[in-house]
Amino acid sequence: MDSVTSECLEKHGIVSGRSVSVVDTPGLFDTKMTQEEIMMEIAKSVYLSSPGPHAFLIVFPANMRFTEHEQQIPQVIEMMFGQEVLKYSIILFTHGDLLKKKTIEELINTNVKLRHLVQQCGNRFHVFNNEDENNREQNTDLLQKIDTMIEQNNGYYSNQMYEDAHRFRQLEKERRKREEEERKVQMEKQIQEKTERLMKEKEQRIREEMEAKQRSELERVKAERQREEEQRKQQEEKRIQAEIKRVRSELEHKVRAEMEEKMKVEYKSQTKCDPDIDEFNPELHLSASAANKNSHTGVGAIFGGAVGLFAGPVGAAAGADAGADLGAAIRKWFS
Repeated sequence: MDSVTSECLEKHGIVSGRSVSVVDTPGLFDTKMTQEEIMMEIAKSVYLSSPGPHAFLIVFPANMRFTEHEQQIPQVIEMMFGQEVLKYSIILFTHGDLLKKKTIEELINTNVKLRHLVQQCGNRFHVFNNEDENNREQNTDLLQKIDTMIEQNNGYYSNQMYEDAHRFRQLEKERRKREEEERKVQMEKQIQEKTERLMKEKEQRIREEMEAKQRSELERVKAERQREEEQRKQQEEKRIQAEIKRVRSELEHKVRAEMEEKMKVEYKSQTKCDPDIDEFNPELHLSASAANKNSHTGVGAIFGGAVGLFAGPVGAAAGADAGADLGAAIRKWFS
């Protein structure tokens, strides 16, 4: 479950009469090292294999679950050693004895992701049986597959290829850094533009709300003033009507007094009476004026009107006639 190798370890030996050097590296997904430390340590394997490794062996236990980490192996290796590295790679399955009656081909074919990885390595794979360590044939078969791969590649993976890959990796790193900086600048620009746009929209919204509120307030004030103006006009109209009524009453009283005075003067002039003795009654005079319609004049008409008032509506005409006769007698007596 945990990584065993923490730094590159090189071993030499004779296999089938050939000198072989094997460099063991930390796992690509070491549990105790950072990704940067892993990459730096694995990179040493190239120089330990100078002038360059003939083959890269990607090792899996045959019974290991193929997870998301394992799917990333090709990308990680290409990032460290360049895009050509998979042409020099072979998948090596250990603990083949755990497969029991199942073959390694069946294991590969039943796992789509594992099959894709093997295909990326040119369909090159090999399996070791850990319970049959004395079986040297499995070692010889692996070396034979490596020889075939070298022949197909017209050589091995050289230090120069690694240097090119390293240089490319640095350039790629710088390119990504520039892209990241440009992305940040672009993002900052977009943030500023979006913020500015949102601020303008917010400002416009606030302005519209304030204008609507002001219009509403102006309409309210206008309506309030209109109501106040109507109330003021009503009050003014009431005051005017009251003043007119007062003036009218005064004028009526004044006209009535003048008329009464005029009638009094006329009465005295017509009767030639002593004003200190004769008492003027305007109501009698007005009634007498009505009696004059029967062509009676003078004091008799006035008394006739008075008699008509006492006699009531029915006897008004008769009273006027009688009053006329009485008036004629009185006028004769005074004359």
